Amino acid sequence: MAEDLNGSAVPKKNGRTKQQTKVIFDTKARHEFLTGFEKRNKLKKQKAKEKQQKFVDEIRRDRNRQRRQRISKAVQMVVAEIEEQDVPDEPTKPM
Repeated sequence: MAEDLNGSAVPKKNGRTKQQTKVIFDTKARHEFLTGFEKRNKLKKQKAKEKQQKFVDEIRRDRNRQRRQRISKAVQMVVAEIEEQDVPDEPTKPM
C-alpha cells in the first residue's frame, strides 16, 4: 500500500477507477411528486361528486317521468269519464 502525506496507508487502485454515480436533486420534480398526492385525492373526490350528482339527476329524471305518467293517466281517466256521460252535442230547446 502507498502512503499519503500524513503517513497513513492508502489502498492501491490497480489502474481501475470506479465511476461514481451522481445524484441530481431536482426540486421541481420533487415538488410535483409531493403535490401529486393532493392532486390525485382532489381528482378522486371530484369524480365521486360527479358520480353522486349523476345518480341524483337520474333519480330526479325518473321521478319526473313517473309524475308525468301519473298525470297523463289521470287526464285520460277524466276524459274517459266525460265521454261516458251522455252529453248531447247540441243543446235541446224546450218546446
